Amino acid sequence: MDELDPKQLEQLRAAREKLHAKPLVSRNPAWRFCQFILCFGIVMPLLKIGLPLFLGLKIENRKAFRQLKGQGYVIVCNHVHPMDCTMIGVAANPRHIIFTSQEETFYVRGLGLLLRLLNCVPVLTGMSGLRTFLDTMVEELEQGRVVSVYPESEIDMCCDHLRKFSDGAFSMAVRAQVPVLPMVVTPREPTGFRKLFKREYSMLLTVGEPIAPPKVEEGESQKKTIHTLRDTTKAAMEILLQNGGHAYPKEDLNNKDAFWQVKKSKGLKK
Repeated sequence: MDELDPKQLEQLRAAREKLHAKPLVSRNPAWRFCQFILCFGIVMPLLKIGLPLFLGLKIENRKAFRQLKGQGYVIVCNHVHPMDCTMIGVAANPRHIIFTSQEETFYVRGLGLLLRLLNCVPVLTGMSGLRTFLDTMVEELEQGRVVSVYPESEIDMCCDHLRKFSDGAFSMAVRAQVPVLPMVVTPREPTGFRKLFKREYSMLLTVGEPIAPPKVEEGESQKKTIHTLRDTTKAAMEILLQNGGHAYPKEDLNNKDAFWQVKKSKGLKK
């Protein structure tokens, strides 16, 4: 913000105030109908065709979703690809997921409207904003909706390990007493026509098993319970990376012929 001139700062403050004044989730039936038509009538059919075709997407353990039919839950996933939210959406279909995104992306006129139509809500900043965000998400979960959160917050292209988790997703799950569904996105070696046309890598989404939230015991702090759920979920995701996320190459990463090394050479990995 220090690098912005006074006019830009004023515009930024105005955009923030406007965003914080709006309800995170609209209850308007007409709005929800538009969301439904856009998602299931246009976006989802295109993604079901486009993701396997252009990204070679493969989804493992879809049956985990059957255990959560009709109830609210929190999806947590590593954030390693710009399109991983769409992969989550296709995997969880036909459930309509509430996606979360950084507040700043909603400041852009037009983009914020599109994101809201796609059922994406901003993670509000500041103490009061974060409290409003968490309270709203807990209310939605209690009503049987699904919320998707990236506990790592920021994207790191094709990162092969889990980074530090924030507590937000696990706070929601503990407060609403709903399960957490862990999953991981990894690159996998291309097969079929993608290998024939020498595509660098395809994508794999591995879904884990639901994790029930521990109840806050008498005399125990809610924060400790949240941390327990966070650590349990992260451990489960580590296993998914090792076993389910078998897409990572077994050969030496210094091998110049490995698909992973080819990808790294083009600057896709930090």
